[in-house]
Amino acid sequence: MNKFAIAALLTIASSLYTSMLVAAEVKTAVSEVTVYTNGALVTRSATLSLAAGDQTIELTGLPSNLDAQTMRLEVNNKGVRIGQVNIKENKFLEATDPVVVSLKDKIALKENDIRQVQDSTNAAKLQLKFLESLATGYSKEAWVGSAQGSADIASWRQALGIMQSGSEEANKVIRKNILSMVKLNNQLSLLKRELADKRSLKASNNSVVVNLSSTTVANAVVKIHYLQDDAGWGPSYEARLNSDVGKLLLAQKAVLWQGTEEPWSNTKVTLSTSQPSQEMQPPVLNSEFYDLQEKPKPMPSRRSKAYAEAPMASLSMNDSMLEETVVSGTRRVQEWSGSYSQSFPIAGRINVSNNEDETQRYDLEVFEFNTALVTQITPMQSTQAYLSARFTHDGKNPIYGNQMLVYVDGVLMGSAAMPTILPGAEVTLPMGIDRRIEVKVDNLGGVGGSGGIIKKQITDTTDLVFEITNRRASVANIEVRAVYPASKNKALKIEIGDKATPPTEEDVDGNTGVALWKKELGSGETWAINYNYSKTRPADRDLRRVYNY
Repeated sequence: MNKFAIAALLTIASSLYTSMLVAAEVKTAVSEVTVYTNGALVTRSATLSLAAGDQTIELTGLPSNLDAQTMRLEVNNKGVRIGQVNIKENKFLEATDPVVVSLKDKIALKENDIRQVQDSTNAAKLQLKFLESLATGYSKEAWVGSAQGSADIASWRQALGIMQSGSEEANKVIRKNILSMVKLNNQLSLLKRELADKRSLKASNNSVVVNLSSTTVANAVVKIHYLQDDAGWGPSYEARLNSDVGKLLLAQKAVLWQGTEEPWSNTKVTLSTSQPSQEMQPPVLNSEFYDLQEKPKPMPSRRSKAYAEAPMASLSMNDSMLEETVVSGTRRVQEWSGSYSQSFPIAGRINVSNNEDETQRYDLEVFEFNTALVTQITPMQSTQAYLSARFTHDGKNPIYGNQMLVYVDGVLMGSAAMPTILPGAEVTLPMGIDRRIEVKVDNLGGVGGSGGIIKKQITDTTDLVFEITNRRASVANIEVRAVYPASKNKALKIEIGDKATPPTEEDVDGNTGVALWKKELGSGETWAINYNYSKTRPADRDLRRVYNY
């Protein structure tokens, strides 16, 4: 064999040896995450020590649901070029892992213990119900016997003692089971968390095999970016009002959760209101044509004849029902992620568990507003007065709506929904019941009557007085709302009485009949509003209330 043949064989052997070499494994770690309202962009990083020339590395630790379409790879060294990239799947069989199998068995046993305690509690409750029915029967029998002079007092006392001991025993079981359920649920939660941690460490995962070419010996940082669905965040708020000075502090917090295959440990996290979407352009429009056809002839039937002979009142009722169905079938869906895109970097590096049962809260921003305090009252529905804070958002970015906890002068008032507040918008936030404003409704005794020579008419009068008293030490801005009904039939006449207090505004927000009275009420001052109207109708017709939604 000549030397050229030997050289060729050596070259082929070297190439085969290189191709059979296992790619150098490089462990990656989650370094950055951008969390959207639904989903997250995860970045894993690793530091490489590269030789000059071509080489292959295997980046490990990536999730099993890695999507090649959305994955992006980058290297921070201009002398390093990325070549072919392949995703390698590494299977993990959960059924053969002894640690996971053992934890699943323990969880099943603990769940069975919980069911047994629940059965015991249900049995004790059934026993109490049975004893209650016995006690009812005995008390009836004893009452009848005493009335007839034939009561067996000794037997009755014996039965009462049995019922009492049985009741005490059943209640004792229920109290014991409540404590047992708390303990068992805590143990079950710990076992499930441990199982989730084991699965995150041992779950099926992917590796990314990358061919790299480096011009020189170099160090480089490689980053892999990919999307994950099972994560998200939303805002929550604490509204703290100082009613003495009208100052409102609105603390914006973030509620973050994730249930992906990987925990985010020592990670830089940024929250974003943006929502990545595959819909990058508007829908394509196609031509639309209409033609005419003859109407089908109606099939005669008894039912259609009955409808044809129905009075006009029935037809108008059907029309209103149809209109109501169409309107009430309209749904308004409001999402707090809007056209504005904001990012909120969380300070430092944080740990986010991938247990879906856990949520984490982080402080984002505190807004301060000078507010006008307004007490709103709807006396026809409730005699409670409700305090609210009204202000204009003078910031540049929106405040996205969600739930808020409301504190007034350091006292927790409750929870309320906060709307999305756009820049420049005036908003009124509910602050809960205002106990320093008293509300009374006095019925002056509306009268009813009838009259008319040819056709008898019936008139019903509503005559009320709303009394509002300010018990604060300062002036209170009061807004009172009530509805004057409106007629939907010419035969029904509704008139506001002469002694009714004229409202400040009528048909508020375009709602027919909604009246608004406003007044600055001094300390200790009482304000009376006369609410008076009459309804006149034919005596042979009844009133029917109609709602417009």
